[in-house]
Amino acid sequence: MAQVAEWSDFPSKQERLEQMKKLLENTRPTGEMLAVLEKLETSAADVGTAACIRPAEPGSAGVLSAAGQTLAQLLKRPEVSHIAVAFTLGGLEIDLPVASFN
Repeated sequence: MAQVAEWSDFPSKQERLEQMKKLLENTRPTGEMLAVLEKLETSAADVGTAACIRPAEPGSAGVLSAAGQTLAQLLKRPEVSHIAVAFTLGGLEIDLPVASFN
């Protein structure tokens, strides 16, 4: 019986995943969002690899060079984690897909 309930939740999970995918593919980070990511990257250099953004490679331009790219492209960079992007998305006035846990 539990499998039936889990299966009935599957279409809504797929819909939330599709909404998030579209959001990441269509949203370009603002200057403010990039500044927050740059600040996280700078603090990551002090903290080490446990931070949500790895320090940029020596000689690279860092997160600020991502201006004009989508969030999906930004997530492909090794120095940016999904946690950091989620942190910056929290400041946007958008409807994020949210799961309901009943």
